[in-house]
Amino acid sequence: MFGDNAYATFRGNANEVFEQVGDRQNVPDVYEEATLSFNFQGASQTGLNAGDFVGAYNEENGDDYRSSNWNNISGSLAGTYGNDDREVVNMDNLDATGEKSADETRVRASGVSVSYGGIESHRNTSTDNRINLQAYNLGLWNAQYDKNAKLMNSGLMTTAPNAQCENKLDVQMDGLAQYFTSYRVVVYLDIPDSHSAADNSVRKVSLYTNDSEDPIKTFYVKDNAGHNFHGSYERSTAETAASAMEANYVVFEVPADAIADRIRVVIEEADPNAQNGKNLPGIAAIQVRGTLHKQDVAATTDIDFGGNDTIRTDLGDDIVVGGTGSDDITTFGDERYGIHDNDVVFGDNAKILLTDRDSDESTASTISTAESVAITNIDAIYDDLIKTGNGNDTVVGGVGADTINAEATAAADTMLDDINVLSINFTREHSDSTDAIAQGEAAGVVVDTDWHNFYRNDRGVIVSESVRGQESSPEYNNKMNSLSNNPTASNPYAVEEGVEVQLYGKNHGQRQTVASFTIENYDELDGDTSNSKLFNTYLAAQQSEEIVLKLKNMNSFVSNSNNTVSSTYDLYIYLGGDNNDTDTYNYLYQVKFTGHNGVSQYRYLNDWTGHKFDGDYKEATCSSQTEAERMLQMALNDSAHDSAAPRLELVGNYVVFRGVSGDVADIRIRNIYTSSGQHPKNLPMISAVQVVSGDGRYAGETDLGGDHDKDLVYGDDAKLVFDMDVPYDADVADVSKFKNRVIEAKSVAIEHDAVTSISTNDTITTGRDRDVAVGGEGADTITMGEGDDIALGGSANLVLEHNNPLGVFTPNTEIALDQHTIDTTQHQNYLDNDNANVWQFQSRLDQNLIQGIDTSVSNENDRKDTIDVGEGRNLTSQGSDSTAQLVVPKPVIVDDDGQEGSGEASTPTPPVVAPDDGTVVIDQEGTSTLVEIAAGETVEIVITDWDEGNQYYHPNVFLQLNCSDNTRHKLSVTWDGQQTDPTVYLQNYAEFDIPDVATVVGEHKIVLRITSRDSISLMATVAHR
Repeated sequence: MFGDNAYATFRGNANEVFEQVGDRQNVPDVYEEATLSFNFQGASQTGLNAGDFVGAYNEENGDDYRSSNWNNISGSLAGTYGNDDREVVNMDNLDATGEKSADETRVRASGVSVSYGGIESHRNTSTDNRINLQAYNLGLWNAQYDKNAKLMNSGLMTTAPNAQCENKLDVQMDGLAQYFTSYRVVVYLDIPDSHSAADNSVRKVSLYTNDSEDPIKTFYVKDNAGHNFHGSYERSTAETAASAMEANYVVFEVPADAIADRIRVVIEEADPNAQNGKNLPGIAAIQVRGTLHKQDVAATTDIDFGGNDTIRTDLGDDIVVGGTGSDDITTFGDERYGIHDNDVVFGDNAKILLTDRDSDESTASTISTAESVAITNIDAIYDDLIKTGNGNDTVVGGVGADTINAEATAAADTMLDDINVLSINFTREHSDSTDAIAQGEAAGVVVDTDWHNFYRNDRGVIVSESVRGQESSPEYNNKMNSLSNNPTASNPYAVEEGVEVQLYGKNHGQRQTVASFTIENYDELDGDTSNSKLFNTYLAAQQSEEIVLKLKNMNSFVSNSNNTVSSTYDLYIYLGGDNNDTDTYNYLYQVKFTGHNGVSQYRYLNDWTGHKFDGDYKEATCSSQTEAERMLQMALNDSAHDSAAPRLELVGNYVVFRGVSGDVADIRIRNIYTSSGQHPKNLPMISAVQVVSGDGRYAGETDLGGDHDKDLVYGDDAKLVFDMDVPYDADVADVSKFKNRVIEAKSVAIEHDAVTSISTNDTITTGRDRDVAVGGEGADTITMGEGDDIALGGSANLVLEHNNPLGVFTPNTEIALDQHTIDTTQHQNYLDNDNANVWQFQSRLDQNLIQGIDTSVSNENDRKDTIDVGEGRNLTSQGSDSTAQLVVPKPVIVDDDGQEGSGEASTPTPPVVAPDDGTVVIDQEGTSTLVEIAAGETVEIVITDWDEGNQYYHPNVFLQLNCSDNTRHKLSVTWDGQQTDPTVYLQNYAEFDIPDVATVVGEHKIVLRITSRDSISLMATVAHR
């Protein structure tokens, strides 16, 4: 939605804009092709630089795959690159003009990852050795200065001797569908002489897509000992081993009708019977050159003009551009549904690029870039009021003194209609505000503000927090003594809303008291949000035990709910542990529910090391152990349709049993180890449980909870880059189902003439959850609420994941090929970790050492800001401590006839001042006095209160206009023949120096005469300068 004039293209016709729009500053950059390039750095100490323009160039074959912005993959073992927020994958847009720098053509491809490893039949363990690789270096003499030689000089190869063990090298690339409609895959290889036979050293290179068992194409490359890269790229097109030619790269074509989100390249010895210990598979680099999806553009036009717009949108992910003028923009509807209300708002003018991510005309295109358009009319008003409400919103205020409120209102926590919820959080006995959910705090998938905290007491019995104060009573102590030996006995101290909670363990069928449970702390969470508190403390049984949770008197709870459709309820079970209590992808949690008539249902969930709660609830839906184990084995075995990560059905932090019944809800949680060997670290655990009943379950969506108010706000101009948050191994058709979010944001400098003519003093309020605010130019006021927030007073460039800058919070790592034994000790500490030192992080921010925050941009036009970050572990930065005046009132330049003009051949002359049309007396310093002036009239202002004779006192007059016509007004002020011509406008003021002594002889008076060409009313104040 645009508030003022704008244009837009549709159905992927972005290039039409270049023919029809004259003002190119309003047209975003549009590219048709891009290249993903990965250099396997191998044994080389350094990789390629972003500006190195290298790749296959072969005129004979018509190949030109040269590209900048290569991604360097270091290390000598198997692994995955891009599955961790810290591993930023960049793509290089193909610049047809050849005029743009590598930085200008670089774009982040956050959805792409590359997995690589060995496949050898004799390796049957579930350790990293099964997929091990080794690094190599050719020792090319010119690799230090020839960048193409540097690319080909090193790489990875397998460790087993050729085909004796069905030796293969496997490289998978995932996440291509949201970027390309078709592509070519370029594979580079040049194996060391010591691992190549002197004759007939042939490698077979095959390309598979998605789950295909047959390759779409196979090429053969001869790479005998002594054949090394000599400066020329040689392409093999041979499709048989007998016809193999000496070469160092191959190219696969993947047309639009065969497009896949995931590709798999397999390199192996061409002769499966060779027994010479040579011809190891290896790889130096891989590229994907693709045709980008169709794109459209939309942007404001005629930006010198615009009105004061009032814009209201409702629920949904809205894009709003206010344009020129002082706009009033509100972009939220029913705030209970903030999960579906992630808005992008520009207060002023903007140019937007949209991409058809799934090439489906029935689904909407999504925003891929959005950038402020520099203003050209410095006489217009740009003071916007923007309110976005609940949701992960992104706001760019633009120039002007904007008021931006991105916080959720109290309505966001209102319960859904016609549902009844019992919410239980398992925590520790002496809990605090980081792991106990207080009354009134909203948390849970089904949002509830009435949570009950349960804990294991010193007798090893589970009790409700509501019993505090009764611990010294004889009745309580007698009951605890009884329950400590019989956990299945009735416990009146574990009852809430009529439902009794029993929790104990079983070990090989033998009942264990809850005393055997441990109270665990989630080291990677700090409980800065209500939903984070839910996971921050959990109860864990021993590895071989089974957790038994029984909820009794459920029929009574259901009867008290509004159930006219059915007498059933839904059970939500939350579980998720920190990295110390979890293993990797060959471990499963089984959650079993048994209710009415003893019928059981199952859910299976994988919570690997590196997987953490990051504010989003994810339901694991797999209900079959056979299917769950099959999904895991797809990440472990060697078949051509492998995945390198658990399927989405296993990924989550809660499970649901819907429409169940029974007066006793029997829930069991245990760990399943799917392979042989050591016992798992995965401890059976439980964080919380919710029971949901009532007819409202059928009226609409109920699973709406999470940290959905993580806002990103730029007070002034900015450029944003977006990407779809598509998880590993999603199908092409599913791309449109996932969230589009900001992955990069940059401050855009405002022209000096604009920033010194128009106030950029913004007022920014964000509210709860983790927010990021970048004030930009001017003296801003930033207020943030609960949650670990980042407030940057000046300008900044950000690299983000889930609206948070990289390097600040613990990344959520997708399990993949290298992650069987994740070493979390080698990585830096994060702000949300229990042992994090906020001051150390603040020091790193001050030194510009945080990966995702770059404050080393110009803050020439920033002024000292007022920042209140609220509760939580927060980081702040002042772009500038300067308090110098930024906005400079401009004098009116007049021609000889007294009219405004260029002033080139004239001298300024004061306007004719008419006799006084009224007198206003300001008799108290610091007090504002109303002054009304009709068009063309002159009003005399008499100042009688100032400290005359004090050499340190210099009175000034401040004029504050009180109107809303979006017009800048010119005034003439005279005294004793002196004149000044301030310009004052809406929500701003003009300050000018006046005489320091009386202007009336013998009287304590300063008399000013103010003439206005327009009818205005203003507030006048005298104060010390």
